[in-house]
Amino acid sequence: MFVFNQTVNNITMETSENPDNTIPTPKMTLKSKIRFALYLTLGFALMVPAGAFITEKVKEVVAHGLGYKAHYRPGLGRSMYYSPMMGKAYNDIEELYAHDAEKYKVTPEWKALMDKHNWDLATIQLSGRIFSLLVSAVGLFIYFSRRRKGRSVLAVDWICILLGLFFMRDVVIDSASFYFKFTLCDENAIWTLLGWPVWTTLGVLIALGLILFLFILYKIPKRYLLLFLLSGFIGTCAGTYIWLKGMSLGTEACNIERTKTID
Repeated sequence: MFVFNQTVNNITMETSENPDNTIPTPKMTLKSKIRFALYLTLGFALMVPAGAFITEKVKEVVAHGLGYKAHYRPGLGRSMYYSPMMGKAYNDIEELYAHDAEKYKVTPEWKALMDKHNWDLATIQLSGRIFSLLVSAVGLFIYFSRRRKGRSVLAVDWICILLGLFFMRDVVIDSASFYFKFTLCDENAIWTLLGWPVWTTLGVLIALGLILFLFILYKIPKRYLLLFLLSGFIGTCAGTYIWLKGMSLGTEACNIERTKTID
């Protein structure tokens, strides 16, 4: 942290005294630019897998509170949820209508069970989105509060900006879902139960997310913007690769363990 602060301080040091301006004129040496870009790239690269992991853990906590057991699936990069209580209720209903395999699907008991299950899944998924928004809100609040006081941009500010962009994970996932016209059932449950059209809702969320992203970029001092964008692009790509590689290795480990169990 000290080295990064020193690097940012070197970038933001004024070249001449300017008592009328709270933000001094910057002098960015090539060495400072490179170090600054490397730190930002590393920050973005770590934020992608760490953000995915932490968000899944938050959803697991919420799932546990609702009586569900979570099982992380490396191949999907997300957790799957199972409720022993729901499973027992399902078996009881199925046994009750064993004489008519299709009848139980239209009974009030089955409908109530499915409604609860869908609301639970929607709550779990929604908790991840709320967590992302809270992290972003805290990061941006601290950053804008410091900027209003006319302080130079230090390491803590860049950390806050990275946290402020936490919501972009959902924007990227929603954009991929919108482009490929594919969403997971758990995600669909949120909007379906709220009575909102899935693709329209995703489109609105993507648009709002991009507007907020552009607003954050607008508030970043212009002398840092190009380095920030380049570092963000490279770091995000690297972080995504790390995340995907981790999922691949996790899947291989699960397959090896499953093979040993069968043998």
